[in-house]
Amino acid sequence: LLGVSKGMTITDLNLPDEIAHLLTTFVAGKHKDIPVLRLERLDSQKPYLLFAQLSPHSEHLFPITFTGADIVWTDLAAAAFQKIFQLTPSESKILGHLMAGLSPTDIAQLRSRSVDTVRQQIKTITRKTNSSGIQELLYLARAVTQSTQHLKAGSERYQGRAMRQHFHLADGRIMDYALQGAQKGKALLFIHGCLCGNIFPQAASDYLAHKGKRLIAPARPNHGQSTGHDALIDDPSHYADDLVELLNHLDIGQVDLIGFDIGAIFALRMADRLSDRLHSITCLSAHPPVTGLLDIAAMPTQQRIFTIMPKVSLPLLNFLAKAGDRRLKKDGILSFPETVFKDAPADLKACDDPELLELFWEGHLFHVENGSNGFISDCRIAASDWINHLPSISCPIQFLHGEENATIPPVRIRQFTEKLDAELFMLPDAGHTLPFTHWRTVLEHVLNR
Repeated sequence: LLGVSKGMTITDLNLPDEIAHLLTTFVAGKHKDIPVLRLERLDSQKPYLLFAQLSPHSEHLFPITFTGADIVWTDLAAAAFQKIFQLTPSESKILGHLMAGLSPTDIAQLRSRSVDTVRQQIKTITRKTNSSGIQELLYLARAVTQSTQHLKAGSERYQGRAMRQHFHLADGRIMDYALQGAQKGKALLFIHGCLCGNIFPQAASDYLAHKGKRLIAPARPNHGQSTGHDALIDDPSHYADDLVELLNHLDIGQVDLIGFDIGAIFALRMADRLSDRLHSITCLSAHPPVTGLLDIAAMPTQQRIFTIMPKVSLPLLNFLAKAGDRRLKKDGILSFPETVFKDAPADLKACDDPELLELFWEGHLFHVENGSNGFISDCRIAASDWINHLPSISCPIQFLHGEENATIPPVRIRQFTEKLDAELFMLPDAGHTLPFTHWRTVLEHVLNR
């Protein structure tokens, strides 16, 4: 940054007094955050930090020491903190942001939260780790990070935590995907829906790791950080080409395919194109086709609106999607359950679990990382005539549905599965979010196929 090398001092640079004064003020400022410069390495373009500290006993006029370090916060370190200090995934992410030199204001903007909320979470992290303040917390975080560096990513103790990866498809698009469970082993491919994101609870991940299974959950186009792919609106089966590329990249042969909500439409439409890669298909809280006014009348009000809008006015759908997202972010996580699950008692009850509520909230942010196009695309697919293009399915197929599902009433899924002559299992006390609330039952059904 300043053209210095090891051993040089600020005075060796012959900086103007006002610049040197600014540097000293930056390091010794009254703010409570650790002074750090966030840079980018010229050789690798990876993030790099310069930590600044005062040396009060130095003989130099400007007693400042800058220590360079790569950003060392890793998935292993995050998992260790969750295990040792009982941090939630959200608190672990905030600690990672602090390690990267972000201020509470930066973190609040990044996570669409209020600064007060972030500061409160930092206080909670400090209390849980028994740290006296942010500086001691960061020292502890560096120590734990260093202690986990000798562990392999597939270590049984840490392999359960979700890790997000990026894969560059042949046409230049990016596929964002999450990995949970064992590093190797038989693969389950999870195609997420329009709610809740693509990450399973920690206990589910640990369960998969114990069973030696791995869960691969790609972010569908326009979700997470995955690049959009407009052709899928007219023909979701094209998504099979992306998945084949991903499976080849990960050196995976056959998979058990799990489709949740809108993801079930993708799973069913892709069946013939993935036939040689499929061991089974499981549809969770599947979104049945909309074939007439009776289907629309059976929907909750909010779902009914977003089903009709693609056929009436795409600009209005776009406006409603963006307005709804702005409202959710403004109201925050505590208002999320009542806004999204207002008429769904089982799903509202699920939000009483702090981990599940955090998963659902993070899932919403995951869906809108790149704006509202993912939600709009999902509405258009759900309202399309996809059922008239359903291929024949040769592999075993089963449906799991919650008896208390208020989003997709059980009567609709029963009618749909009867037409397909498919196996249907109704789960008591389960709502639309059953993959996350009843994950053990779901995974047992999949693994026992």
